Amino acid sequence: MVVNEPLYIDASVGEPSGLIVRAAMVLSATQQRAIKITKIRTQQAKPGLRHQHLCVVRALAQICGGELTGAKLNSTDLHFVPGPVTPGAYCFVVDKPGSASLVLQSILLPLVLAKGDSQVALEGGTHNAGAPCYDFIERGLIPVLRSMGAHIELSLERPGFVAGGEGRILLNVKGGSPLLGLDLIEAGELMFRRATALVCNLPGTIAIRELHAARDLLEWKNEECLPRVFGDCEEQGNVLILEMQFAKLCELISVVGERHLSAEEVGLRAGEAMRNYLAHGAPVGAALAEQLIMAFALAGQGQFRTGPLSPAAQASVELCRAFLPTTIELVETGGSTLLRFEKAAE
Repeated sequence: MVVNEPLYIDASVGEPSGLIVRAAMVLSATQQRAIKITKIRTQQAKPGLRHQHLCVVRALAQICGGELTGAKLNSTDLHFVPGPVTPGAYCFVVDKPGSASLVLQSILLPLVLAKGDSQVALEGGTHNAGAPCYDFIERGLIPVLRSMGAHIELSLERPGFVAGGEGRILLNVKGGSPLLGLDLIEAGELMFRRATALVCNLPGTIAIRELHAARDLLEWKNEECLPRVFGDCEEQGNVLILEMQFAKLCELISVVGERHLSAEEVGLRAGEAMRNYLAHGAPVGAALAEQLIMAFALAGQGQFRTGPLSPAAQASVELCRAFLPTTIELVETGGSTLLRFEKAAE
């Protein structure tokens, strides 16, 4: 049953991006709690909801038949009254500028917890700056969710290298199973590491230069660095992906090539991000931590260790505390942060 008395959320506090809007909408849908969000992105030069935020909130409203007020460009206030999440067949076409991966990431947990199966097609950008790339969701996030009891299958039919591009993702969810707790205190044995530079309709030398820059910084081997050319894509695009696959999880870092970045700068940015991950010694990277906070809080049990919490991760913790009967304990030691989740006693 929906709690009609809305939870008021001041989006100007803490994390300045649209994460508060996305996370609040997900928690609202899963917990059947109405929300009123105010002061959305008022710290930004262009305040209010942007196209990418609208794609997400409208998709979440669609899967639960919710009432959505204020969902328009530049709006700084949003009122959402969710209905029950309804599994089924959906197709979301993400207009420019918007990310299909961002929509996918947002609808995932509500559909996992819904009682029934869902088949979703998402069209738009799959490898864009400012959003999780498809590979991170497929090989970083979803395997952890599967370990927590989720039944998810994901495939990339074609990539999209611009926001609102020509990419297509297919998602299948067998919903209704509760999320289980998980211990991610150690990553386990390193199985392999890999650097992959994807290019489409661009010179292959771009991929080689990116790989060389990342390889030299990280001191990886030549055979661990692979260029890959997409032949079935009409767009121009490029992304460098660094992976370290451990026994328990995969740390995946991506940097999208942009016109103002040289290939060497793309390689160095990715390499520096991987070096920062290795420096704190915790298994869960920053981007994955931001996603797992909500999953672990919904499970109401488990623990994981990550590096220093980003503003986005801190915002997720506070939102979960506001919505859920889950105690979240943070223990900071030696540059890493341990997060413990436990359902509060009734």
